[in-house]
Amino acid sequence: MWHAPTDVSRRLEDTIRELCTRAVNARDFEEVTAICSELRSALNQYVNRLRVRAAGYSPPPERRSEANELSAMPNQNATKDEHEHKDDEE
Repeated sequence: MWHAPTDVSRRLEDTIRELCTRAVNARDFEEVTAICSELRSALNQYVNRLRVRAAGYSPPPERRSEANELSAMPNQNATKDEHEHKDDEE
């Protein structure tokens, strides 16, 4: 039975793609089972690496444009009638 290469330089993503291809092309149930076991292990490694990367990630500070800041502010141009109507609702 063929095993996935253990070459350290091989990227995990390439291994996952290869295992998927092998699973699709497998001829019997035992072969599919063995490949899926390898694939599950590779996917777990991949997810764990993503978790480590995500845990260490800090997004850049949010930069708001002047237009976004203005749209977040209350409407300063509301008419007197609109203000009075709002007061009536309270």
